[in-house]
Amino acid sequence: MRKQSLSIGFTGLNEMVQYHTGQELHESDNAYNFGKKVLQFLSDRTEEFKYHPHNTQKIKFSLWEEPAESSSERFARLDLKHYE
Repeated sequence: MRKQSLSIGFTGLNEMVQYHTGQELHESDNAYNFGKKVLQFLSDRTEEFKYHPHNTQKIKFSLWEEPAESSSERFARLDLKHYE
């Protein structure tokens, strides 16, 4: 258990930013900064898990952007449904 590591993955950051700001990450400083704020929140939470009192085995946590190939078809169908 001492060498165990758990990854927390996320996908769809650009789409989430676009939903909340109306712009993609690369389209404005506002969108970019909002995306950075979300990533910082996720990173902070991941760090909290590392040092949580219940983490008695000292399991390491990491944050990763997941390519989510399995989600790409679902996202494409949703895009067609909502943006066509």
